[in-house]
Amino acid sequence: MTMRQSNRWGEALCAVMLAALGTYSCASDTADVGDMPETASNTTSNNDSGGSDGNESSDSTGPSSSTTGSGSGGSGGDGDTNSTNNTTGFDGLLNCDGFASELDSRWIVFDSDAGKLERRIYAVEMNGSDAPRPLTPADVLAREPALSPDGTELAYVADERIRVLNLSSGEDRDIVAGTEPAWSPDGSSLAYHADRGVSLFDLEDGSSEEIIACTECFYGYENPEFSPSGDALVRDRDNEIDLVDLDTGNSRYVVQNWTTTIIQPTISPDADWVVAAIWCEDPISLWLHEASTNTNPCEGRRLTPMGTAAANPAWGPETVIAYELGEAPRDIALLDVDANTGCVIEHEGDDRNPSWAPEGFEPPDSD
Repeated sequence: MTMRQSNRWGEALCAVMLAALGTYSCASDTADVGDMPETASNTTSNNDSGGSDGNESSDSTGPSSSTTGSGSGGSGGDGDTNSTNNTTGFDGLLNCDGFASELDSRWIVFDSDAGKLERRIYAVEMNGSDAPRPLTPADVLAREPALSPDGTELAYVADERIRVLNLSSGEDRDIVAGTEPAWSPDGSSLAYHADRGVSLFDLEDGSSEEIIACTECFYGYENPEFSPSGDALVRDRDNEIDLVDLDTGNSRYVVQNWTTTIIQPTISPDADWVVAAIWCEDPISLWLHEASTNTNPCEGRRLTPMGTAAANPAWGPETVIAYELGEAPRDIALLDVDANTGCVIEHEGDDRNPSWAPEGFEPPDSD
């Protein structure tokens, strides 16, 4: 999962972080995820006339006011999307231990170069109190981790192939060519990106089936994630977010097809909300959208402030998400969508692709 546009912290925000001993805050107005997010005004976007294969609707109407921003990576568009309103920022300073104490703490897996010429999968407790534990060997360039629902197996990507590591026995199986693995809630299959589409690998019989094809897409459908019930997938097409019913194959927009970068969706535990990284101005930021509707980009609620690059969100317990913060070297940050408080998990190196471990997970001891 790659953030195609990003920017580094502003000097003022960096100063706040340093002064706060590595923590930061973010929200100038409050957002309760139990309510419909407020709609941004004075937000404009130019829609992508290409539409989306298999979607029930392909028309989108841009807001009335127009300002032009510059974005890259949108398929078939020039990235003319800019938002001038609906900013939340970070509200008060909070140490990561504050999240952990309220939620009995949880583990996060991510990949990192740790400041070295390597990229490994690590596990870290969300309070950030202990050093991250490596789960993969230093001689394997591993990325994009995803733990099985029971926490016993780790799916990850190495050499553009998906592997599954048994964390108890150490058995490491090569599964299939592809990237961006995501476990089904029952642990029986993996959704993944391959050949510009999304496929499903059955771990029981070893079969693979393409379930979403996008042969004419520039980037294709990427970043699949199962709904909590397992009967649907959210995924992106670089310039839209879609929800796919796995029983019928029907697809609909959550965030409309648009000429800007709209990537990396993650769905809430109650399936009511989707957070995605959207380019509304420089740099890319995280936005909250209602899962049951289809809306234009930059018309949900901004979760991260302007001037702060944020991408690749992963929804964890209750209303907490983990995400990538800043440009390389990036950090893993936490944000409580409901309370509008956040913190940074400090770790040396370039940290990416956060994913949550299931409740009760305890990583094995390692070197």
